[in-house]
Amino acid sequence: MAEDLTTLLASARGLQEAMGAWSPPSQQAKSRQEELQQSLGSLITLLSAPDQNPADQDLKGWSAWLQVLQTEFQELLMPRQAVMKAVRSMSAVTGLIALAAVAIHALLLYYQEMGTGVSISPMERTAIYIGMVVVAGLWGAIGSSVATLIDIGQRYMNGSLSYPVLVDHYTKPLRGAFVGAVIFLLVQAGLLNVQDNDTALGEQRSLVIFAMAALSGFYEDGFMAKTRALLEALLGTQPNKGQAG
Repeated sequence: MAEDLTTLLASARGLQEAMGAWSPPSQQAKSRQEELQQSLGSLITLLSAPDQNPADQDLKGWSAWLQVLQTEFQELLMPRQAVMKAVRSMSAVTGLIALAAVAIHALLLYYQEMGTGVSISPMERTAIYIGMVVVAGLWGAIGSSVATLIDIGQRYMNGSLSYPVLVDHYTKPLRGAFVGAVIFLLVQAGLLNVQDNDTALGEQRSLVIFAMAALSGFYEDGFMAKTRALLEALLGTQPNKGQAG
């Protein structure tokens, strides 16, 4: 029960921080913000009282109180209708990307099958390779799109979904596509230098790589952060700890 109380208090303080950082666009919104902050302050006072052992009913009541505050603050940040519209549009984009990935992959596999037993020219091999890079990028974008939909839902439930956050989320599929393409290039490095009668892009291998691309796109934020740290280390742009202060 103490763990539940601690979690509830942490969520309440997180919401309090978000409310304090938000700049209301109008006087009406500012007045409503102050009302919510006052109510949240009262809740935090109850949650942070020392030496308390609340009953399950009290915890449920405080949790419901916090959920109401999160919902009402979310309405100030972004109305429910706007959130639903964003979810529908992102879902549609994800579906279109998936259709494009499957269609292009099927086309490339059909081209490979038609060319079985026939020597493939370097230009044709390069075209197939580029096509597979595109498909891997699309799977990376799918992974990022799914992560975006999950994060939108979580932020909405926590009362922290705003228009700037949503705009950033709309760019995540592009970053996921980049990550997916990079994963493919890393795995397939050097596979163009094979015999002329081999496309070097077997179906089982490509499906595994596409799964890796989608997973990397899902965790695109961590991938980009580690890549940035690696580049800073290689280029020597990291701040010198000895010069701190």
